[in-house]
Amino acid sequence: KSISGISGNAGDFTRLFFITDSIGWAISYGYVIKTTDRGENWQAQLNVAGLSGIHFSDSLNGWVTPGGKPLKTTDGGETWVEQTNFPSNSLNDVFFYDSLTGFISRSNALYKTTDGGINWSLIPNVTNFSYGRFSNIAYKNLFLAGGLRTYQSTDSGENWNEVIGLREQFIKFIRLLDVNNGYAVGDRGLIIRLTDSVVNVETERINQPNKYILFQNYPNPFNPKTVIRFHIPFISIVSLKIYDVLGREITILIDNEETHSGTNEVEFDASKLTSGIYFYTLFSNNKILSKKMMLIK
Repeated sequence: KSISGISGNAGDFTRLFFITDSIGWAISYGYVIKTTDRGENWQAQLNVAGLSGIHFSDSLNGWVTPGGKPLKTTDGGETWVEQTNFPSNSLNDVFFYDSLTGFISRSNALYKTTDGGINWSLIPNVTNFSYGRFSNIAYKNLFLAGGLRTYQSTDSGENWNEVIGLREQFIKFIRLLDVNNGYAVGDRGLIIRLTDSVVNVETERINQPNKYILFQNYPNPFNPKTVIRFHIPFISIVSLKIYDVLGREITILIDNEETHSGTNEVEFDASKLTSGIYFYTLFSNNKILSKKMMLIK
């Protein structure tokens, strides 16, 4: 498809948000683009690094979460204003019920506003998750998924409770079909059907892998935090180390520790490092696995 306003490679577009059948937006790591003709043509509206979330409450009012402070538009994306009063950086996702009431997530933290982003409050009992992604539709039934824990609100975000049945399932996305029905997807082929406003029953998963797996970190590129996940088939002694491009050891995230079987995750904070390519390496049971990641500040 045609995308005007972008010179060079825009990267992979990872999120879509449509407010009508015709009008929608998509984001890559560095661009917000808009269509008004069902995706036949696209126009670049914003170029900023680290984009991970986008949400519009109507055709004019929208938000995006980049690597720094969130940005807000009140004219359908023609202009964007950085919200410098937001209390944090390195954001994951955004969701607004209307132009006033909304939520922004980052690793292990959920913030709420009721005045269009002038003031934000931290919701204290929603924590111990890694990447927090919201479900897709503005119902009273709202989910926050990502990593070890998944949370649900049944009263438009006034109160939140952990969905115990999804603990340590590493849910990545939840998509609702209506207020009571939808699907959750996670690692290794996990699919869970949601019915009657609760997590129910119809679950599928491919066989648990009987091998060591080191997953690609998320997000990548990142600034300054990212989550590294790995799978081990049985209880093992594990080390996880970070190296620079010259092979120098930067830090040790896990130091020769006994680690439970299944999928594990650890957060890496690169606040004190400079931009560049880094490698993370898993050592366990005579296995060595390594992957590359990119820090962009």
